[in-house]
Amino acid sequence: MSEKLLVPKIRFKEFTNAWEQWKVGDLLTERLEFSKQTIDFPLMAFIANEGITPKGKRYDRSSLVKDAENKIYKVTKYGDFIYSSNNLDRGSIGSNKYGNACISPVYSVFRTTNLSNSQFIEKALCRNELIDKILRYRQGVVYGQLKIHESAFLNINLSSPTLPEQNKIGRLLANLDSLITLHQRKLSILKNLKNRLLDRMFCDEKSQFPSIRFKEFTNAWEQEKLGNLVDIFSGKLDTKDAKPNGTYNFYTCGYEIYKIDSYAFEGEGITISGSGSTVGNLHLADGKYNANQRTYVIQNIKIPRYYIYSYMTNNFISYCERSSKSSGIPNIDTNTIFNFVLPITNVEEQSKISSLFSHLDSLIALHQRKLNSLKNIKNTLLEKMFV
Repeated sequence: MSEKLLVPKIRFKEFTNAWEQWKVGDLLTERLEFSKQTIDFPLMAFIANEGITPKGKRYDRSSLVKDAENKIYKVTKYGDFIYSSNNLDRGSIGSNKYGNACISPVYSVFRTTNLSNSQFIEKALCRNELIDKILRYRQGVVYGQLKIHESAFLNINLSSPTLPEQNKIGRLLANLDSLITLHQRKLSILKNLKNRLLDRMFCDEKSQFPSIRFKEFTNAWEQEKLGNLVDIFSGKLDTKDAKPNGTYNFYTCGYEIYKIDSYAFEGEGITISGSGSTVGNLHLADGKYNANQRTYVIQNIKIPRYYIYSYMTNNFISYCERSSKSSGIPNIDTNTIFNFVLPITNVEEQSKISSLFSHLDSLIALHQRKLNSLKNIKNTLLEKMFV
């Protein structure tokens, strides 16, 4: 390999020298330390794509181990690199971000040498390109799994820069991971909040009062069929009529929104998948758009659209499953949609509920976009900051 190939496409400007090729065994050395589980070295699980993790009920098999208190385990410390020779292609590879721990002896545990940075090594070895290279060394079958022997793993060629550049790359990617985790946590909190509110801000058929509501409202709720609040139409086209570069949105029974050159509907609407595995799936539709023949469109909505949309997203699919007209491919018809019952309060409370869920959905979409952007940046750096 020429030196020209050993220079990454993206790097910190202060580094200009070519990377060198090493064996993994030059950058990692096996940690051969053993211990019983103790307070200082608790017994942990090593979970694919998660790393060192406290044993939950699913992974705790201590009750099946004879003399568990005296059993000897492998020791691992913060920054160690761990992999399972049997499950490499399933994500059982990564670093210890927990700290001092004991893990099963079936895992291989390594620490970095003075030539390597643990954060850099983890990212370098966990790249898909390197995993594919390592998997070429698979040999034999162990319980139906192909095994990568430790000697083969340590003999893999890995391009690496000087330690100062490793440190900067490792720190950058670790910071990105922290940002991704932060946005994932925020996204999860928002989604959980939305789901709790969807469950509690609408009445069910057994009650006239929701368990959570804005304090200024005290009136009892009523129930109304959807068909008395909207007009229901169906599309006329076939999915194959979609045009990749069309002008208007084209709604089908799938999750994806296509494009088309003609429109049949205009103004605020909600589209409903009427058939297949996605039956009951909803889209908000605006402007000019079209729909295929198994997709329904509700328009001329007499109450706030987002009120109906929010309630339906939480309840309509399960209703469709109960009401499906076929024992084979699930499907619904106009009458099924018409007879869907919604809890109804006064317009002022409807409007406040609509605004709340619209705002929550906007926040969720914002954090999802940020999360996707961060993941794209990370993937680009993993591809172009390594050789």
